[in-house]
Amino acid sequence: MTTLDAHALTLVLPLTPSRPDRPWAPWTGDPSAATAMYLTATARERLYRRRSVLSADPAPIVTPRGRRWRIERAELVTFDHCEVLALVLDGGSSLTVRDLLVDADVLRLLRPWWPGQALPHWVPEGPGLQPWVDAHVPDARPILDDPRALCWVLAAVDEPRHPQDWATMERTRQELVYALAHQDPPDMPPPPDPVRDAFFSRQGYRRWEAAGTFHAFTHYGGATVHFSLNSPPPRWLRATHTGLYVDLAIWVAAVTAARVQACEDHGLANLPHILHHHERAWERVRISEQDQGRGLVAAWLDAIEADHGHLAFLRRWVADWA
Repeated sequence: MTTLDAHALTLVLPLTPSRPDRPWAPWTGDPSAATAMYLTATARERLYRRRSVLSADPAPIVTPRGRRWRIERAELVTFDHCEVLALVLDGGSSLTVRDLLVDADVLRLLRPWWPGQALPHWVPEGPGLQPWVDAHVPDARPILDDPRALCWVLAAVDEPRHPQDWATMERTRQELVYALAHQDPPDMPPPPDPVRDAFFSRQGYRRWEAAGTFHAFTHYGGATVHFSLNSPPPRWLRATHTGLYVDLAIWVAAVTAARVQACEDHGLANLPHILHHHERAWERVRISEQDQGRGLVAAWLDAIEADHGHLAFLRRWVADWA
């Protein structure tokens, strides 16, 4: 597969508070000028008031295939209801789309799928992230009922240089974005056209597709993919994804944790009151005054609510009446 011109993996994980002796130090910097312009004052206050960084440079995470993923950023943001761990990983040079798909599936995993059972060939056999979390955020417990961290993939792809008709190029692009957003196995066949079209209609942020940049989200991750033809990716692409977009991902994790905890604390009987209170506390707080920031956060939260929230509500409803 094609070597990527740029890439990054952003992992975010909402956690219950960890022990006070954790190896983190208060973040003492100031948000960049771009961040200050992009985020609202309320969002900046929540995202930066109680932010921590590791006291020492973290060791890389090594996948079972031996690739070393350097931890470019490691931050812990404390909110009133949770802590959110955010990691930005870099896989080094000569990384292909296949490498990204295979390693992302391992790196985001907290615990093995289906313990004690024979696993399909595409499912990672062991956790990639949990040992790191245990070592650096002791006694913290994931809030979401999912064995994966939320994972936002960035990929810059230099497309084949032979001519393609527009319809073929559009389909090829969407198939790759679909695979990266779902972190599908590399050998999984592409979805049928109606499935792919419905996915982008419901769970894509499509403002910049004509310029070659695609965004799409699932309830456990997302992808930003930039396509270019015989040219390097724009300089702002990776800097934005590993900077401003990390704050957007942390916000999504915090809002998702608040939704889950509201239902767990109060039950479905008080659901209208819970949702009203939650909307006042979180949903009505504008993360950004820019359309793109609000659009990306809304697209990801909508995907989480559609794919995860409804099932959680149904499970609890059945449990209450069993």
